[in-house]
Amino acid sequence: MATGRSSRGGRHNRRRGRSPTPRTLTRFRSKVDDGDVAGCWLWTGTRHNAGYGVLAVDLGDGRGWRNMLAHRVAWWVDHGRPPDADLRVCHHCDVRLCVRPDDELRVRSELAPAGFR
Repeated sequence: MATGRSSRGGRHNRRRGRSPTPRTLTRFRSKVDDGDVAGCWLWTGTRHNAGYGVLAVDLGDGRGWRNMLAHRVAWWVDHGRPPDADLRVCHHCDVRLCVRPDDELRVRSELAPAGFR
């Protein structure tokens, strides 16, 4: 995986909140295969029973480690802050294991169809 920066320009100047810890970044990047022919970056780590990738992360808030869906971790890595709770992070490719940041579609929960995470 390259730098975690989106090919759409990676607007990292808008950072709010906490960036991922170095350990979380290392663990995330070690579980991503960015060599898919279709352009997806596929999650190779633990999977949720619904087919999404899962990673235990330290949000740096003193409350310890907790599980987060891998595509939401990808958002965090790309934007420098965890996604808001009401933000659904989806992909144009509809591949549940895809964590490529420039393939993300953001939809607020009240506008999201059923199944969007």
